[in-house]
Amino acid sequence: MSNIIGNYAHSFTPKDRNDIEWAFNQLGLPIPDTNEYHEGDPSPVVFLNPFGLTLRIVPKDKHPLIRHRRLLRPLIAFDAPNFRVELQPAHSICEYEGPNFDVYQELLGDDILVRDIQENYSNCMHLPLSRIGLADDFVVAYDPEEIDILSKRVKEIRKKLNDHPSIFDLRKPANRKQDYQDRLYDPVRDEFAKAVIPGQINLDRNAVVNFWSACNQAKKQKLFHPIWKRIGAADHKAVPKLARNYEKRLQQTELFADIL
Repeated sequence: MSNIIGNYAHSFTPKDRNDIEWAFNQLGLPIPDTNEYHEGDPSPVVFLNPFGLTLRIVPKDKHPLIRHRRLLRPLIAFDAPNFRVELQPAHSICEYEGPNFDVYQELLGDDILVRDIQENYSNCMHLPLSRIGLADDFVVAYDPEEIDILSKRVKEIRKKLNDHPSIFDLRKPANRKQDYQDRLYDPVRDEFAKAVIPGQINLDRNAVVNFWSACNQAKKQKLFHPIWKRIGAADHKAVPKLARNYEKRLQQTELFADIL
């Protein structure tokens, strides 16, 4: 099978595979073929041009799901035994060592080691705060190669929108202070939460369409930005072509016909 599931079959258990396929199906996304995604290590990446989002299949042992203001949280995350399927916002990359080092230091001070930044101060991005009327420039780590939790005081996100199959609730908890990511992305997360039907396995398809429409609107407002269309992603020059290939596939998909 020459697609993202078959090409990573050596890494997936049967339950992983079923849960990952279920996540794609619930989002209305076709399973990407070999020429429609980037074979990252350790995470394959699907670049969603129409929305300025990336979809990543991340190994849970290398990517604990943590709430920290300096670590980019996914918009949504589907759980599988050994992996998560994450839909992540994208925006302009921070290429300056100083701000990126500040991100590394703050995370390390809170007992979170992000190895990409430790090694070369890369994989950081600017949050688009000007789009919600804020003048601050705030940089966060994104798509880390590996995260190490250095103490028990760092807690992973456990709250779920449903029981099985599991989808994480990444909106602001009632007992936590709102941060910039909450302000930027929780309105879109709220739209996704409407798709979860209590006691039902499958998501409400009309609400999923509304969620993608909200993502499309957020891109128009420049809350999400497909930066890879201009420069490639991490100097992988094939990425824009892979993204265009998958965009053409989306345009032929029933769920996206009225959105794109």
